Amino acid sequence: MPDSVRGTQRLTAMSGNQASIPLVGSPFQFTQHGDGGAWFSETLPHTASIADKLCVVNSMFTEAINHGPGVTFLQTGTQIAGRPSFGAWLSYGLGQENSNLPSFVVLITKGKGGQPLGAHLWGSGFIPSKHQGVLFRAAEDPVLYLRNPAGMSASGRRLLLDRLRELHEHQFAGTPDTEIQSRIENYEMAYRMQTSIPEATDLSQEPKHILDSYGPDVATPGTFAAIVCWLADWPNATSGSFNCITRIGTITAGSPAAFRRSAKRPTSRPPRW
Repeated sequence: MPDSVRGTQRLTAMSGNQASIPLVGSPFQFTQHGDGGAWFSETLPHTASIADKLCVVNSMFTEAINHGPGVTFLQTGTQIAGRPSFGAWLSYGLGQENSNLPSFVVLITKGKGGQPLGAHLWGSGFIPSKHQGVLFRAAEDPVLYLRNPAGMSASGRRLLLDRLRELHEHQFAGTPDTEIQSRIENYEMAYRMQTSIPEATDLSQEPKHILDSYGPDVATPGTFAAIVCWLADWPNATSGSFNCITRIGTITAGSPAAFRRSAKRPTSRPPRW
């Protein structure tokens, strides 16, 4: 890379001692598509076919030179961790219509590795913590500890939370901290999720032809196919936001309304919720 291009931009520790900075071109062909002439790689033929339906922002850039700060900038608007994430702002601004499910969930494709995906990418920063993303595990049980332990009935759990809420309200009366209120709401949400999440994440009721349209990986929890299939039905359950992060580098965040408009999903049964 000539100095006229790099200028005074700092180098990473990985390349700081190199005598030269070689440029490696992409092994894939890029062609223009649609009326706007947007450039797409040959690896994205289906995306290229809907080029005119997409909004491509060419003016956005970041000064980050590594994946970590760059991904943080994309998700929070700054490369320094600690500010509210995209989904947290959507939750804060739009709220939610379904009180039994989180307004902001995070899904990470399993088995890819290599990307620095930390909780700061879906954190709430300085706004109340109830707006932070709820991470769904890439496993058969997306959320741990939803089942009551042995010896604990549903009525016993409800009684425990009622007493805990009274203690928190007593603490809030003496120390009016919004985080105390967020803690109360988080406990209540967790209680409601004990029944809503197992049903919302169950793909066993999907017709076989729907599952087949996503390929064989749809039967494996945590795969990209399973996540996309599940997300196509999630908008029917809540008006909140979601953050689908794949470890191959693709990151999307948005509202289910936008997902409904863009998802090419075959006609399925009516929503379960």
